[in-house]
Amino acid sequence: MKTLSIALVLLTGLINNLSADTKKVLFLGNSYTYVNDLPGMLTSCANSVGDVLTYDANTPGGVSVGNHLYSAVSIGKIMTGGWDVVILQGQSLEFIGSNHYLPGYADSLDGIIKQYNPCGVTMFYMTWGYKNGDPPSCPGSHVFCNYETMDSAIRTTYMGIADTNKALISPVGAVRHYIRHNYPTIDLYQSDEQHPSVAGTYAAACCFYAALYHKDPDLITFNPGLSATDAANIRNAARIVAFDSLYYWNIGKYDTITNPGCSTTNINGQPPTAIWDIYPNPAEASLTISTKDKRTYAVMLYNFLGQLYYTGEVSGKATIDISNLPQGVYLLRANGNNQQTYKFTKR
Repeated sequence: MKTLSIALVLLTGLINNLSADTKKVLFLGNSYTYVNDLPGMLTSCANSVGDVLTYDANTPGGVSVGNHLYSAVSIGKIMTGGWDVVILQGQSLEFIGSNHYLPGYADSLDGIIKQYNPCGVTMFYMTWGYKNGDPPSCPGSHVFCNYETMDSAIRTTYMGIADTNKALISPVGAVRHYIRHNYPTIDLYQSDEQHPSVAGTYAAACCFYAALYHKDPDLITFNPGLSATDAANIRNAARIVAFDSLYYWNIGKYDTITNPGCSTTNINGQPPTAIWDIYPNPAEASLTISTKDKRTYAVMLYNFLGQLYYTGEVSGKATIDISNLPQGVYLLRANGNNQQTYKFTKR
């Protein structure tokens, strides 16, 4: 009997080890991501089940999807390549009302993500309404007047943009909505009634675990200091809303394994289907741009801090004087019928 028990323990350990999953994830968001260290808490949740999370992040406070599109830091991290999932999280009010620029910003970022991570996917981090809405904005639009209308508007916009871009959703806002209605004693907000409490971040972490690993968050044993009952109820909410309805959140719809051009290797700093040739790279005094389709493109040159050094146009072939640039790595963005971003080194 003792021998059988030992064998069962060893077999269980082997099965758990074989089922362990590793994800490489990039978080692009703001304080909703960095408050309480959501990526770190998600790592602890994954580790408690035997899974692994490798991540990087750019999450300055208050930034929007548009800010990330024009951030050389964010674009540079995307261009590193090899990400399984790139997570986009917008500014609280960006997903409400008539923000005509948001779809274009999201589409452009999604395009860059897919250029440099053809085996990866874009996932939108669905956020939530403020605890009591945003009363100062209420006179301008009824959607700000209370939590329910604000939360519904945010959810609708995230769903629409994700569907348009064939992207995935981590339905954190929907999980929080379930908790508010079914476990009302769990306070998901900080005192500002916007940012997540520890319980709110735990809800997000459990939701992301289900969305990223496609596994039941009830398996998570990590608890960030909540009561056992609250932690269990939060995991249960993430299971019901996220894990039990993965396909509803587009998870599993757009697998990249069928992509014949799928490759995680990109060593030249160029998109897989580049519309430009840039040379030499590295460069010293000048950089030559040659367009393959002979169209006219707007050119923008940034350093990795997001500082703009040059703007102009190129049609066919052009040379940019970079002799006065400090040494380092730069990003060159092409804007036209296609938008692509290139990386080069100034020596």
